Amino acid sequence: MFLIRDWSYPYEHPYGLEGGLSFLEKRLQTDGVFPVRHQVKQNQHEELQNVRKHIHSCFSNIGCFLLPHPGLKVATNPHFDGRLRGEDPTAGETRHNQNSVTHAHIDEEFTKELVNLVPALLSPENLVEKEIGGVKITCRELLHYFKVSPAPWLRREEEELAYMKIYQGEELPHPKSMLQVSAHTHTHTHTHTHTQYDGR
Repeated sequence: MFLIRDWSYPYEHPYGLEGGLSFLEKRLQTDGVFPVRHQVKQNQHEELQNVRKHIHSCFSNIGCFLLPHPGLKVATNPHFDGRLRGEDPTAGETRHNQNSVTHAHIDEEFTKELVNLVPALLSPENLVEKEIGGVKITCRELLHYFKVSPAPWLRREEEELAYMKIYQGEELPHPKSMLQVSAHTHTHTHTHTHTQYDGR
């Protein structure tokens, strides 16, 4: 699921899943199923072209949600704590000051779309088992993909390609770097799993 926050063009693509899907198909230059190669712009960087061409083959389902801006009063006030509901009237008198920002300051359109987004992601019927390469993976295997802890079967130089490492810098990683991480981790995870089963 691609989440695009602070969407400012609802007149082109409406908020939510439906607008997100139409926007995503336009951006990825697809025909709704597979990328249409001749529609990928040749003046784009080669790495970006490859991402757009192959992203549909990397995921069984791709979705997109366009989320509006929550409103300047909550976005720019450091005292807002993110609550969507008001204070409990039984909790006693609440002290307010000139800097206080409440749920009432959240843009109504944002709240409406957030109520649609959360069930789309977390409702039991929408939760699916994580698969990589068509194979269901365990939590331990998923952990190795992100390399929160070292993967014992990776050589030191390969650990430099860890997801967590490429995001530690001040700049976002290039698409090529992320592709390398995915390829290396995917290959070695399957090799390690195959070795484990062969040893039983």
